Amino acid sequence: MALMDASVVYKLFYNLDMPDWSEYFRMIFELLPSFHFNKLYCDVTRVTCYHISFEGMLWVPGRPWETEDMFAEQKGQFMTKDRYLVPSMYSSLVKLF
Repeated sequence: MALMDASVVYKLFYNLDMPDWSEYFRMIFELLPSFHFNKLYCDVTRVTCYHISFEGMLWVPGRPWETEDMFAEQKGQFMTKDRYLVPSMYSSLVKLF
């Protein structure tokens, strides 16, 4: 249930400032198809729905879905100054199949 929020998924699996050993946990999770479905869900809801901004902890409105969103990587910084880099939805879709 906790992995249904994009901020939790991004912080746990795509945080660039995590220890090196945490990369192995992400590799194990990437073997599960349900992980990719969850990531795709989080990516879509992050674009189209109200969500909390990582930088300012403010509610940000969503916007309409565009085709370019499928191929865009998400990168930025959490409020804790940890950096993140999330692969595109297309790469997750390719890994799924």
